[in-house]
Amino acid sequence: MTFDPARPRYTLTLAGTDYDLVGTLGLIEAVEYAFQDGVIRVAARTPDMGLTETAKLAAAVLGASGHKLTAARVGETIFDAGVNSEAFTLLRLHLYAFLKIVMQPPELREGTAKQMGELLGNAATPSRGKSTRKSRSAS
Repeated sequence: MTFDPARPRYTLTLAGTDYDLVGTLGLIEAVEYAFQDGVIRVAARTPDMGLTETAKLAAAVLGASGHKLTAARVGETIFDAGVNSEAFTLLRLHLYAFLKIVMQPPELREGTAKQMGELLGNAATPSRGKSTRKSRSAS
């Protein structure tokens, strides 16, 4: 599959189901309508959003891509997985990455997609730092 900078595509996994997203003006309008705020400001706060805002954003993005999930349904899915779970953190990062790609000018979207892929790859990989088992604070 080739990258189409005019209509960036993205796969978002939610509760084990893959949803195909398509970046369009309609998607941006749906996000702005849902939040009554500009998409740039919404995207900037996505990594730190709570349950309710994340559910609303995911529902807007999914709905604009033809997947009819309500914010309540998405919220229940997030709640069931755990609000303090890695899955919830990754969901917010995936939403942030997709919005970041969509907002770029077409000639920069493929490069941004690669950067976001690296960001998500790093977020999903466990830390390989040194163990703190022998430190004084661990005892």
